[in-house]
This record gives sequence, C-alpha cells and structure tokens, in this order.
Amino acid sequence: KLDYFFVAIDIFMGYFDLVSDILAIIQLFANSDTLALAILNICFVAFHVGLEIYITPERSCWVIVSHIFHLHIVSQGVDALRRGEESPVLVVSKKLDAICRSIPSMILQLYSLYLTYSTIDLKGYIIFIVSISCGAMSTAITLSSLNAKSGNRKFSTRFLLLLLYYLAEILMRIITISIMFASIKAIAFAVVGIDFLFRLLVLEGDFPSAIMWLGSDSTTTGDIKRKWIGGSLINVLELFTFLFIINMLDTSDLDTMREFGIVRNITIISCCGLFGKSVFYMMTTTSWFQELDSSKANIDKIPEKIENPMAIQGKVEILSI
Repeated sequence: KLDYFFVAIDIFMGYFDLVSDILAIIQLFANSDTLALAILNICFVAFHVGLEIYITPERSCWVIVSHIFHLHIVSQGVDALRRGEESPVLVVSKKLDAICRSIPSMILQLYSLYLTYSTIDLKGYIIFIVSISCGAMSTAITLSSLNAKSGNRKFSTRFLLLLLYYLAEILMRIITISIMFASIKAIAFAVVGIDFLFRLLVLEGDFPSAIMWLGSDSTTTGDIKRKWIGGSLINVLELFTFLFIINMLDTSDLDTMREFGIVRNITIISCCGLFGKSVFYMMTTTSWFQELDSSKANIDKIPEKIENPMAIQGKVEILSI
C-alpha cells in the first residue's frame, strides 16, 4: 500500500525538518553574529503556532499544548492512516507549516551561511545544509501532494513533475530573499513588506492567502494563471536586481562572498531554479495535466477561521496502488 507509506514518510519528514530547524537555531545561538537571526527564527516558529491555533475551532488546553509541541501532527496523521483520508485540518496545518515556518527558516539559515561561511566549523555547516535541504524537500512534498493536479496517487509522473516544480520554485525564492538581506541588510524587510502588501491588495485583504502566495505562486485560487504570472514577474525582478547588487556592490561582506565563490554559485543555482520553475510550470499547464481530483481545489485557499473543519469541501483521499 504505497500511498499509505508515502503519508507516513511525509509526516516523518515534517518532524525531521522541525528537529533540524531546532538544531540550526541552537547553532545560530552559538554565534554572536547570528544571535538576532536565531531570535527571528523562533519568532517565525511562534507565528506559525499562533496562526494554527487561531484557525482551529476548538481551543482547549490540550489543543494549545499539542500545537505548541507539534503533537497534533502525530494524532492527525495516525487518524488519517486509520481512516484512509487526511482531514481538512491536517491539510491546512501542513500547508501553514510549509509556508509560515519552513520557508522563513530556510531563508534565515541560508543567510547565516553567507555571514559565517569563512568562520563556521564543519559541524555547523553540515547542520545548516541538512536543515535547508530537508526543509526544501519536505515543503516541496507537502505543496505538490496538496496540488489538485497531482491526483490521488502520490507515486506518479504528475506528482514527480510537480515535486520538481516546487523544488525549483522554493530554491529560487529562498535564494532571492536571502540575497536581499545579504545586499541591503534590514532594509530587505521593507522590500518583502511591499511585496506582501501588493499581494494582499490583489487578494482584497485575504491575509492567509497572501501569506501563501508570498511563499509560492502556485498556492492561489481564482485566476491562478494571472496570479502566477504576476507573482513570478515580481520574483524575477527581485532576483535579477539583487543578483546584480551582490555581483557589483563593493562591501566587505559581499567581497568575502565573492572571494569564496558563494556569489558565483548563488547566481548559477538561482538561474537554474528560475529556468526549472518556468519549464515545469509550462509542463503542468498542458492538456496532459488535467486536474484529477477537483476536490483538492478548495484546499488551496485557507479560510480566515475554520468554524467547522469537517465542513470544508473535499478531504484528500489516500488511495492504494
């Protein structure tokens, strides 16, 4: 029963990603130059937990504790395996975890590598690389499995192409924002803030959906193609602007990054990510990629508050091959 095994692996990878993030945060605290990044990483984890509690209809002490310590993933995951379907609450929780915790953590950890590459020891380097890699894979698996085009069967050509799309998109996104901070430091918050406000305006104040769109251009609803094009154009403009800056601006930090070949590698990898994102998106919009499970379409929009999670249309069925 291959798909049941896939769901179990998905849950395991989510926890492995969380543990690797904790180790990365400990590593950030160990260096005085990255102390602020460690605190900011914890803030994103706390924001994710708070958002999950907010959208949960029942707020008993156990529910709050289980969300704080991420125990709800186990209980909901076991329930999904037992019943043969993922509840809407688990689906929302997985997508929030991917966008609100995992992606910001990867950005902060990648930026910290830029800052400490010349002084970091092998142990710290391995922790960051494993954490970033695991976070990217876990996030890509989550988003591709929740995409309507993947269908019910996880192990398929469609799912693999969607997985490659999200890996390319995530890679491009985390590099773009991390080089913003490497280039202009704290001013990057203003750039990201303007980007978010624009998306929020387009979505007419839908805050949760704007967060999703900021993380991935393929998590919107409505006119998806137009929003993907609009979001991608913003990302491309940001990427090439800051690639130009890190290649041309003369500062001590950027000089060190260029000396160690980091800037060159970032430029190549990010351009490959942009190319992969564009190619795989075009492949997934062909007639061959018709939506197999239309019930997933309603999951792509996170409601402001779930009054009755079981009332959300369309649970994700887990079918065996």
